[in-house]
Amino acid sequence: MDELEHPELPHTSEEERRVLIDYLKDADFGTPKYLALGDCLQLRQQERYLESLLGNCVAASEVGLKKRLSWESDLRMLEMRIALHQQAIDERSLNTRGYRSAYARINSSIESYGFFIKKEAKQQSSTNIQVELIESVMNLQDDLREALFKRQE
Repeated sequence: MDELEHPELPHTSEEERRVLIDYLKDADFGTPKYLALGDCLQLRQQERYLESLLGNCVAASEVGLKKRLSWESDLRMLEMRIALHQQAIDERSLNTRGYRSAYARINSSIESYGFFIKKEAKQQSSTNIQVELIESVMNLQDDLREALFKRQE
């Protein structure tokens, strides 16, 4: 199917951002959308930290043994936390009505947002596409956290 057949689908990062924020407007505390967003953002944050630690471990030949062992220990603990978090997501998917579809929708929207950011950066001949992508997705996640947690107050 062609994008033109589905005019309601987002075509830019800003449209994707608005669609996601609109989808989450009724994500009150404890709802499947609320839980899914929290889990999705937490898992993404842990995965970014994992990438950072992996980079440190790769560059570890230039640091002392004690520092390298510390990074490797942190890496193992983070891998365990990610595995436990993924298990909790799987369990919540089975036990909470509406959670699985909310999680899939939120995760897909964040991925699409990243796709649009890359596409727009390439169209603008940006030299730091990866940096723009990371910054933009982190800003989106911050906006989502802020919008979500403001409703709790």
